[in-house]
Amino acid sequence: MNKLEKSIVVAGCLMMIGVLVLLHLVSAPPQGLSLPGVVAAVNGVPLHEHDVFGPSGVEGALHTTRISALRTRLDSAIELEVLRQHAEGLGLLGSREYQEAMALRGHRVNRQIVDMLASQYEKDNEELKSLRESARATPDEVDAYYMEHKRDHRGVGEEDARHEIERRLSAQKFSNAYRDWVAEEMASVPVSVNGQEIPVDALTGALDLLFPPGADDSLVPRANKLDAFVQAAAGAAAGPGESRRQLMDARMTVGSYTITGGAVLKGPGLINMIMIHALAERARQEGMNLRDQLSDMSGSGRPPRHTEHRVLCQMVWRAHGLVSRERTGEDAAGLRERQRQLIEDLKASADIRIFDRRLAPGGN
Repeated sequence: MNKLEKSIVVAGCLMMIGVLVLLHLVSAPPQGLSLPGVVAAVNGVPLHEHDVFGPSGVEGALHTTRISALRTRLDSAIELEVLRQHAEGLGLLGSREYQEAMALRGHRVNRQIVDMLASQYEKDNEELKSLRESARATPDEVDAYYMEHKRDHRGVGEEDARHEIERRLSAQKFSNAYRDWVAEEMASVPVSVNGQEIPVDALTGALDLLFPPGADDSLVPRANKLDAFVQAAAGAAAGPGESRRQLMDARMTVGSYTITGGAVLKGPGLINMIMIHALAERARQEGMNLRDQLSDMSGSGRPPRHTEHRVLCQMVWRAHGLVSRERTGEDAAGLRERQRQLIEDLKASADIRIFDRRLAPGGN
């Protein structure tokens, strides 16, 4: 091989290497992405599979969910990111509407976890199981109640009347036992407002708002108990109205949880919220966790962060004048079509890359 031929071969090799490098650069993911754990990207912003499909990722979700459903879930996550970026470009993410909606979403998620912990703690508590079994009206109690209130059951067969009496008396006995059990559990969980601890007797006494001692319990004492509790919680000697206003803006802690009472200062809602958080705290003290339940929730097929999606849609549509039929002069169907088309146009103009071929449209 002469020098000319060698030069041609070397030049060809260099050209092929250059082409391969160029192809690699063209097909490479957006800068800053780490492919492991990333299923897609929107304008260079990565979407991690655990955020889209839950802790088990794509492989785990495939055990219980069809690939078509996973594609739908990924498309929802992509659409949400497209909307978020468009809203950010319009300066909407700093709006009060968006910030409040996101705070509410976080509250709902946290409250759901708290409710699940409290429920699991009740379910697994051996003492409560025993109380439930023992809280049954005896035949003597049923007989005594039936004879005393026989006139109230005219026109009802004796067997049916006794069955209903047994049910009501048993429910009342368990309510009383449950109230005492909850009071004992709450006594071991500190509750404070703005750093000032609420006395235990004020907390346990307020449980009568949730579990009235009997049918003759009047509204006036219950209202007084609520006002007394709110005043104790607010740490104020002022009237009930002023105390409640203070508590609405206060920082309340129940064990390791932080809550606010502003949205529930109607009737016994605040007491119920404290009770649920106290039971959830007891569950955490006992080492309970919700790993399996949360994994099931993440794989349930619901669109991810649907609250944020709804709020962003409304904000973006409003910014484009697509929320009022009077302004567009269209019927409801026509307006919905224009709203849908706007989102499709935003997605079409975005740089969307899906790295797991199984999740791409038409993928295997």
